[in-house]
Parts: sequence; structure tokens; C-alpha cells
Amino acid sequence: MFSLLFIVFVVVAVIIILALAVLGAIIFRKKSANPSPHMNPDNVIDVISKDVKED
Repeated sequence: MFSLLFIVFVVVAVIIILALAVLGAIIFRKKSANPSPHMNPDNVIDVISKDVKED
């Protein structure tokens, strides 16, 4: 019983990791294909600071 639960847990963990990797690749491709200052982690701080200064 314990070994069966462990196998199921490992399979679910692998599926989640693969899904996150695929989603990450899709998001990365969208970022590189369509760059946006709000989506780029390097520019997020600059955008936030500019928004604060404008207010």
C-alpha cells in the first residue's frame, strides 16, 4: 500500500514538473517574441519606479 502511494506521488510530481517546464518554455517564447516592459523581469522595477514617480 505504501509503495503504491509513493509511486503515485512520484508520477504526479513528475507530471507537475513537466507541465511547469512546458508552461515556462511557452511563456519564455512569448516574452522573446513579443517583448513587453511590464513582462520583462529586468524592467519591472523600472516601470514600477516610474509609475510611483509620475504619481
